[in-house]
Amino acid sequence: MDLNQMAENLDIIKADFLEMVMLLVSTSQKDVLEIEAGLASKKADQVAAAAHSIKGAAGTLGFITLSQKAFDLEQAARAGRLSGLEGVKKEIKAQIELIARAVA
Repeated sequence: MDLNQMAENLDIIKADFLEMVMLLVSTSQKDVLEIEAGLASKKADQVAAAAHSIKGAAGTLGFITLSQKAFDLEQAARAGRLSGLEGVKKEIKAQIELIARAVA
């Protein structure tokens, strides 16, 4: 992942881009907690809302894989399919950790 290129693609100063990425990481980590709570309590709306948040922020900054995984989770939750989403949630967490390491 080339953060320099990603910032350039968005025509954003790298320091500003990194600040936004760090905000993405912290917010997404909170959203994952919401997803976990929603899955545990079988609240599809909670899962969908948290996944939607991750999807939008990740997509805006150019983290397409994370955005797509969150989209998949959101769509499943909106359809009421909460079983079997643990793997997608783990993939989302792994993507967030990868991004976090890149800006550390």
